[in-house]
Amino acid sequence: MLKGRDFGSPLTEAPTTNQQRQSGICNQIWEPNAPNKVRHFLWRVCKDAVPSKQNLMRRKILMEGKCEQCGVESEMAIHAVWECATLNEIWEAVLGFEDQRQHAISNTTYLISVLHEKKKNLEIMAMVMWTIWY
Repeated sequence: MLKGRDFGSPLTEAPTTNQQRQSGICNQIWEPNAPNKVRHFLWRVCKDAVPSKQNLMRRKILMEGKCEQCGVESEMAIHAVWECATLNEIWEAVLGFEDQRQHAISNTTYLISVLHEKKKNLEIMAMVMWTIWY
């Protein structure tokens, strides 16, 4: 006997945790019709596994973590490809992303969820981010 648990019933499923929800959102990055290197880069940005200045400073490779472009903010992955003020002109020129500053985005996972909710083109976003980084 299964001691009261019906594994087929949706009512007994464990509630979704924030980590599971983020994992599901990060899995959406494999859906775009983009080159594998771009999807892999987006996954690394989502997992904060790119050599941003903040990550290099945390690993004691660099002593300064400020963004070289704006010189104001700490260079985390999301800042380097989305938030930096020097990127405004680029994102305003990308069709469908003109209003990118209207949302306070704290990380890439949240950004992907907002874009998915608003039906934005994740392929274009991924390609632009990859181009900005490289």
